[in-house]
Amino acid sequence: MHFAANVDGEELTQIFKQAKPASTRVIIVSKTFGTTETLMNAKAVVNWLKSNGCSDNQVQKALLAVTANPTAAQLFGVTDAQIFPFWSWVGGRFSVWSAVGLCIALQYGFERFMSFLKGAEAIDRHFQATPIEKNVPILMALALLHQQKKYSSTAYAVIPYANALSLFPFWLQQLEMESHGKSVGCGDTPIQNSSPVVFGSVGTNSQHSYFQLLHQGAEIIPVDFIAVREPMSDIPEAVDHHRTLLANCLAQAQALSRGKISEIPNESYPGNKPSNLIILPKLDAFHLGALLALYESRTVALGILWGINSFDQPGVELGKQLSVPIDRALRKDAAIDLQHIDSITSDRITHLKSYFQ
Repeated sequence: MHFAANVDGEELTQIFKQAKPASTRVIIVSKTFGTTETLMNAKAVVNWLKSNGCSDNQVQKALLAVTANPTAAQLFGVTDAQIFPFWSWVGGRFSVWSAVGLCIALQYGFERFMSFLKGAEAIDRHFQATPIEKNVPILMALALLHQQKKYSSTAYAVIPYANALSLFPFWLQQLEMESHGKSVGCGDTPIQNSSPVVFGSVGTNSQHSYFQLLHQGAEIIPVDFIAVREPMSDIPEAVDHHRTLLANCLAQAQALSRGKISEIPNESYPGNKPSNLIILPKLDAFHLGALLALYESRTVALGILWGINSFDQPGVELGKQLSVPIDRALRKDAAIDLQHIDSITSDRITHLKSYFQ
């Protein structure tokens, strides 16, 4: 299974080196079926199939679509029987539980996909029915709000001590910052707090990059540590490796909290740096689903606390709209539309345009 989300052709180039045209199936996932980069990639894949000897009939059989706009998928060339619809009210970043998760079911089997859904359902029911004082997503939301109010925190880090969760911080960046990267709330009034900057990578690698900032930087940056009790490795040294991995996780949390006093100021750790520790019994489909749903529920809770609509992203659209006249201007012999393109961007277009002559 390969993913091509970036309009940068290099991503497709690397996939084409590995895929086999005659046996490849292509799932085009687009809510509106109008996203420029998705459709450009889809057309490039169709051309690749044809240029490698696939007939029109083979291409048609290879194409599947997941969308809230089946009509547009049909116009693209996907047959009705190979279109998997989902509801228009499902936001893209909340959509993995819908037909968007088709690729998971195909790669890992429907039984595992159902387990993934059940893990999410368990957290959904917990979020819905558990009193606030024991409701984990709400407590996590309140903790982050408290840190914003008390420490003026503008960022937080998410550090999974599990290599299999290396992409989790990237998923969370979209969930949090696309949902809450706003300065105006539901009542069309300015708001005091919104999404902090989200960053992170796997431990222990992250300890050798930005943990210096977390421990001794001037700003207080809350940290979410995520650990897994059961090792996933099957190497002979798995238990030893996993014990050391967990020891590093617990040690970093303790160092942030307790700090260290030294007569040498540069070697003192102030401590009192907040962190959460989430421990999964093991990293299987059920617990992965629960983990994603935990953060989705926290996102919803934060939206309520901040007074923000968590389910729109109007700020994303402006750049997409502006790219259209710029794309036209970059074409050979095209004029620059100065009504929609400012002078600085015009100069940049002129500098780049020579490549497209």
